[in-house]
Amino acid sequence: MLVDVRRARTVTRLARDAELADWYARFASRFTSDGSSSFAPLDSEPAAFSYCARQVSKKMQGELSVETFDGAGSRTTPLGSGRYRIESAVDQARQSGEKVRHGFSCTVRFAEGRWVLEELEVRQG
Repeated sequence: MLVDVRRARTVTRLARDAELADWYARFASRFTSDGSSSFAPLDSEPAAFSYCARQVSKKMQGELSVETFDGAGSRTTPLGSGRYRIESAVDQARQSGEKVRHGFSCTVRFAEGRWVLEELEVRQG
């Protein structure tokens, strides 16, 4: 009997989680801009920023922090031939409570269906 109750609770929780995931997918497809999907890399300014931000996060890995990217304050410059230069900032909230802002710039290019990092510079302050 106890096993059946646990199994029923698990099934109910999984159904609720699936319903939430379905709602989120509908919401994201309706309200995110074209080119922002991580499922299909595209040659676009939002996709270039997203790829660059992931590279910055990787470089900052190991600092035990949460990074918040300033997408609204960023500047993405198309360089031609699928290349982009991104200049922006990231706010880092460390486990100690300290908050630090880092500026960053990177150059990326879209080639053969994937993004390639050409240059990345992260500055503190």
